[in-house]
Amino acid sequence: MSNPGKNLTVESVYKLMRESLIYFDLSVSNRDRAPREASILGCIVFTSNKGSARFEEDVPIPAYYKIGNRLYNLPMIRNRINYALKNYDSILADFNHFREKIVKEKEQFNQTVKHVFMLIFKNHYQ
Repeated sequence: MSNPGKNLTVESVYKLMRESLIYFDLSVSNRDRAPREASILGCIVFTSNKGSARFEEDVPIPAYYKIGNRLYNLPMIRNRINYALKNYDSILADFNHFREKIVKEKEQFNQTVKHVFMLIFKNHYQ
């Protein structure tokens, strides 16, 4: 099976996400950049419920948008996508917390690094 998105440039992926309403990714490595950028760009994000996505602190989206990646889930997946498309404006707010967390991550990362180094130096010089 071919992957039409495999050879897209970063700019093309960004443009595609900006024009899309839904981002769907059933891989197990969901703390990647793509779902985060898709959310920031206004996409409703569906991920798997495996890997890092199963943890609320890694992918803080409602469980409704976390899908098991089994073939028998196809009717449910289709229904959820259709619902998301029909109700995009009202359910986009389900991702406000996720988007806010993403925006704050840079500042929080810097604070975490400083805290870790303070602990290292404190323990080293005691």
